[in-house]
Amino acid sequence: MGTIRAAFFLIGTTVGAGFLTGAELVRFFGGAGMFALLFACGLQFAFGIVFLLLGKKYGGCREAMCALFGRGGKIVYCLLLALTFLPCAGMLAGLDALLPNYAPLPSALGLSVVLIFLCRGLKGVGALNTALVPFLVALIFLTGTGAPPFFAFTNGAWDAALYAGMNVAFSAPALMDAGREMRTPVRSCALAAACVFACGTYILAGIRAAGDAALAFPMPYLTVIRGRRVFA
Repeated sequence: MGTIRAAFFLIGTTVGAGFLTGAELVRFFGGAGMFALLFACGLQFAFGIVFLLLGKKYGGCREAMCALFGRGGKIVYCLLLALTFLPCAGMLAGLDALLPNYAPLPSALGLSVVLIFLCRGLKGVGALNTALVPFLVALIFLTGTGAPPFFAFTNGAWDAALYAGMNVAFSAPALMDAGREMRTPVRSCALAAACVFACGTYILAGIRAAGDAALAFPMPYLTVIRGRRVFA
């Protein structure tokens, strides 16, 4: 897996609907500013490398958990797999919330598409992220306000650590399995972290420029991009 494709894989498996709609970003970084987001991306970069190298050393998630936890490794592995269902449920709920008049058709259609790619295993997930992540990044920058980012010197280290840990924990099985064939884990993690930071900065800047109405909305970034021709 090359550097750029691996970066797309890392982005697609560690951020979800809460990031794209701005809900998670407002909850974790709305009052702390961009330095907290930068800290979170740095932690996510470090955690990502750890999981990738674990997968490379032991040959995947299941093998790594068994090597680290002995007899309890299978239980830890099952718990990690169970965690991955949480962001999936959030993404499906976000699809239905985006088009409430057609629910549950959007989530059913989205789940069907994902299952088609999952039939190919890790290669299918990589192919899906390679196609989807560049499109979503372009959508963010084409539909935003272009407002300048804000840098506030406030306390947000704990929220940043919680956000980074949560994202990496949710995607840990996929990261460790991907580590078996990822050729440049450090460069890929750095590129992914930089992209997440740039997108997060842009999303939060747009929400802040939109004012209190956006901050109070369950999916804040939608108040910024709704009505724009590209989004429609």
